Order: sequence, then structure tokens, then C-alpha cells
Amino acid sequence: MNAIFAVPHTFAYGAGSLRKRKLMESEVLKRLCSSPDYSRRKSARCPDRLSCIQPGATSVRGKPRPTCSVYRLRKTPSNCRKESKVRCACLEHRKAALSPIRWLIIWLGGLFFANSVHAELTYVWPEDETGVTIDYPFAAQLEGAEALVTYTYLIDETGQIANIQITQLLGEDVFESEIIEWLEKKSFSPALLNGKRIESWELQKRVFLIDGRTRGARRNFVVRWKRFIRKLGEGDYDAANEYMLKMEEVSDRSLYEELYLQHAAATLALAQAERSKAYHHLQNLNSLMIYPFGKQGGLIGPADLYYNLLLEKYQIEAELLLLGDAMVTRNALRELSPESENTLIVEEHLAGLLEMVSGKEYQVDARLDSSIYSNSEGGWGTWLASNSFTLSNVEGRLRRIILDCDGGQLLLETSEGGPLEVPKGWGACRLILLGDLGTTLKLSQRRQ
Repeated sequence: MNAIFAVPHTFAYGAGSLRKRKLMESEVLKRLCSSPDYSRRKSARCPDRLSCIQPGATSVRGKPRPTCSVYRLRKTPSNCRKESKVRCACLEHRKAALSPIRWLIIWLGGLFFANSVHAELTYVWPEDETGVTIDYPFAAQLEGAEALVTYTYLIDETGQIANIQITQLLGEDVFESEIIEWLEKKSFSPALLNGKRIESWELQKRVFLIDGRTRGARRNFVVRWKRFIRKLGEGDYDAANEYMLKMEEVSDRSLYEELYLQHAAATLALAQAERSKAYHHLQNLNSLMIYPFGKQGGLIGPADLYYNLLLEKYQIEAELLLLGDAMVTRNALRELSPESENTLIVEEHLAGLLEMVSGKEYQVDARLDSSIYSNSEGGWGTWLASNSFTLSNVEGRLRRIILDCDGGQLLLETSEGGPLEVPKGWGACRLILLGDLGTTLKLSQRRQ
């Protein structure tokens, strides 16, 4: 148990190392002005203030600003804004050097700047204008086949659907064609950002589930499952993998059987220390937390099966510092067993992790692989744990950055640069990256 909830021994922090909140002026200048691209000099306008500047640096608005503006004086570099690859440390040396009138100008300028940068964005989600419904494929229903289908599509500025992709199919192929035919009949009113029509990206899931059926697995599936468990317990992973593949061969699988197939794949990957592969199947298992008759009717599978594998999922997320995803997993554990000892341990452990990174910049390594976000290119996604983030060290090609929040969605530019901010009041956000398979990068966050 202790191993599952062990605190990671090391953290990879951005910008070299963690910055203490109070640094001597000489240390700041030494750290931020050590690059040959920077110059260290005293400001001509205020001889008592030291500036670290880069020639030709630009402001957020794109206008030339070779030195830090007066109204952006701060005591620590962490409060200075970052523009592209420029870090600016504006340090107040003597407040008495500025006259009261200049301080008033500084205050008014700062107020204007804050309002211009942090202005709220109003987002209106696209709405279906057709009302077309999807039917359960009749042949699949007769056979007892079920499915969970994950799909993505774009809605352009005119409300038309484009680039439909079935990114994950847990079930039979007949459900894929049903989803595509249904989407091709739909049209939308486009998304609006501050009243302007914009393109939007949709990630959705559709469950095909036969209500009222007794939840269980067929005999041929159960036999293969038991043999898989026996071989796994003996440490014969090759034989266990063979029986798992035989489980995949069972046609017209129910979602109950699909649940155990994902369980087998995750368990085998964990036994072989293939953490990335295991995490993929644990995410699939999380998607299969389906309540067919409402929460009073129970899950489609045993709660213990979900709970134990969600503990494994949390362990991986904590080790990788995927703190936003860890919070989502914690909420799922609360839902399944709020009073369990392990749930309380997760609560305490996660609270400790969040406190550890509070006010500090930490990094997560990302790699774009096959995922639920695209079937034609690499994808990676995570729930954000802070309201600002930075992408850096990109090796490969990013094609699309999607900020998908409770209160709206933004399709961002794919260039590296300074911190990207979550719009005020948009709630929890998931960051989704699309690009070439194998692209790697670092995601930096600073949790306040």
C-alpha cells in the first residue's frame, strides 16, 4: 500500500530550478541576465532601478518595448510576464526615486494593462439544429452486441461537420458505420467567442447498451479469462497474452466482457512494468464506468474491479505529476467508496502533492502517441491543475492545441512561447495536443 502512494523522489522543474519568493537583486540579475542575448545596464529613466532586457523584446500587444515598463515593477521575477523566450526581471530598488505623480501614472497604467490581458471571454457552445437521433443497429441488438464509441469531429464557422474520426471502438465494427452515418446528417449553429463565429472541435462518447439484460460473460469468455488469470499468477506472461488475445476473438462482446478484457490488458501490462501501455487500458476502464439504469441501478461491472484499478491509475498519475488527472481519479474513488481507507489515503497523498508544488513551476513530459484524440495522427491530453501553462522543448510537429474547458473552448496557436492562460471563469480544463506521432514536449504549470 505504501508503494502505491509513495511521493515521487524527484521533480523536474522548469527554468532550471525553483525560484524562491524572495531573492537578492544580485541573484536575480545573475540568473536572468547570464545569457549573451541579454544586456545588463541601469535604466536611463530611473537610475535607481536595474533592468534585465533583451534588445527588440516585444510586449503582449506586439509593440516594441525594449525595457520593462515602469508600471510592471515587481519584487520577484516570478511575477514578471514572459513574452516568447524573453524573461524580464523588473526590480524596484528605491520607491522614493519616483514622484507621487509618476506612481499615479504607474497605478493607472497597471490597471489598464490588467484589464486588457485578463478580460473575460464569452463562449457559446455549438448547438445541434437538426435533432437527428441515432438508432441501435437492429442486427447488433439481436446478437446482444454492445459498444462504447469515442469519436471526434470539427464544426466550422458555418456549422458544418468535417473530419469525422472514430478514435476508439470498444465493440463491433457495425457501430462505427452507424455513428458516421448519423453525424453526416447533422448540422449545427457554430460556436461563438465574444459574438464571433469560430471553428470548434468535439470529442464525444456514445454508449450502445441493452437495458434490462443480466450482466455477465458467456462461457467461452469465462473459460479464457480463468486461464489468463492462472497463467498470469504463474508468471507465464506469454501464455497469459495468448489467452487475452483469445478473449479478444470472442465476437459480439457485451460491455461487461469488454470491461474484463480491458482489465486483463491493464493487469498484464502492469505485471510487465509497461506503465504507458497499462495507463492506456486504465483510461479505457475509466471510460467504462457506466451506470446503465442510473446510479441507483449500479455499474455494469463489480465496483471492486473498478476501484482497485483506479488505485493503480492514481499511482501512475501521481508518479508522472499528472495532477489534474489525479484529481479526476480521486473524485471517481470518492464516488465508488468515499469512506474506504484507501480513498482517505489518496485524499491525503494528493493534498500533500498539491501543497508541495504550490507556487512552484513543475514539468510533465508528454509524447504524442495513438490515443482517443485522433486516429490519423498522434495525440495527448491531460486535465490541467493550474490556470496557466507553458509548452516548451517541442521535438517534432504540433498541429493543433485545444483548450477544452467547462465554460468554453479555444483552439490555440501551435508555436512555443510564454504562459498560456485559462480564461477567467471557465472552470476545469483539459489540454489536448495533436500532431505527428512521436512528437515530444514539456508541459510546465505553476499552481498558485
